[in-house]
Amino acid sequence: MQATLVSKKGGPAFSFGVLHLLSGIPIVTTSIGKKQSISPHEKRLALLSRCLQDIRDASQPEDLFPIVIAYLQQEFPYPLIWLGQYDRSQNSIQGAGGTAPAQNNSALQGSISLTPGELMEQVVSQLRPMMVPDLRAEQRGGRLLPLAQKLGIQGALLFPLRYRDQCYGVLFLGSDRWGMLAKTDEKAILSIVTGEVGAALHRFAKIGRAHV
Repeated sequence: MQATLVSKKGGPAFSFGVLHLLSGIPIVTTSIGKKQSISPHEKRLALLSRCLQDIRDASQPEDLFPIVIAYLQQEFPYPLIWLGQYDRSQNSIQGAGGTAPAQNNSALQGSISLTPGELMEQVVSQLRPMMVPDLRAEQRGGRLLPLAQKLGIQGALLFPLRYRDQCYGVLFLGSDRWGMLAKTDEKAILSIVTGEVGAALHRFAKIGRAHV
């Protein structure tokens, strides 16, 4: 399924060498100076490390979302990847970018008002991920139901973009297949990434309050 990007505007210590990232190609230099390609697992760790560093280096909130979306597209190629920022004053989630079938890009824009008891509101208030086997049959789906129906989404994963006890947004991953979406290690990676985004958004919020 073709997807289009829409956006607003350290790994372990390897005993056999030192990990380098040269021109985007992970290379291992051994103790005797020879170079060899690293394993897929090590490459995945290198990509994660680069994503986390890019998030830390972002100079404004708008820079975060393209970084995360590009990483998720490469590592978690779900039909739907959607990031939203939490607006406390309006108690809503404002779309900040994502990927979807090309003809449905407009579905990623706009905001979603939060209603008590609905899935998105529970993710924000309870600050914990939620996994839904079939969003279209979920009674708590609320305003996500029209989106799921429009995009043909069944399985759904929702992660809060959190820092400690504060929620700054939501990551919504959707699959066109029924059932749980991610393995244990994949959920751990998503928790790390969303936690880093939450910490960055918290930092930007502090800077914004300091200039008021």
